Amino acid sequence: MNCLASYEPMSDFSSWIRNLLFLRNIIYPLNPQSKFRTLFKMRPTSILRSGGDGEVGKYGKYLGGWGNLGSQPQKGVASYALSANRQRPLAGALNAAIFNTWRRFRGQVLYVAPPFIIAYTAMEWAIERNEYLNSKPGRLEFAGEEE
Repeated sequence: MNCLASYEPMSDFSSWIRNLLFLRNIIYPLNPQSKFRTLFKMRPTSILRSGGDGEVGKYGKYLGGWGNLGSQPQKGVASYALSANRQRPLAGALNAAIFNTWRRFRGQVLYVAPPFIIAYTAMEWAIERNEYLNSKPGRLEFAGEEE
């Protein structure tokens, strides 16, 4: 008898589950002695090559897994260190900060100062004019112009 001959299209949920279990048993039989089951066994080398945490340098694996992407030790790489009491991390920082600030200020002052001076002068004139127009002499001077 053909195994797929008893397969029926889905009509309701229970038959869908029954058909799903039926197809699962065809693909992955419950019998542990089945030859079909041994086709899907994974071998350790394929696991290690696919990113498992095997030893770096073996099984064709040259990088570590995620979060540990170390590689094999490199040859001919020289590294140098300076002791903590010989380091001067802020050497010349204050002097450089003063001169760098002055250099940046000097480069930008002609772009910022003229508009600022014009705006300040216009505001001073407008405030002074408003105070005059709302004072007694200003009201007397422009009393006839109101409509």
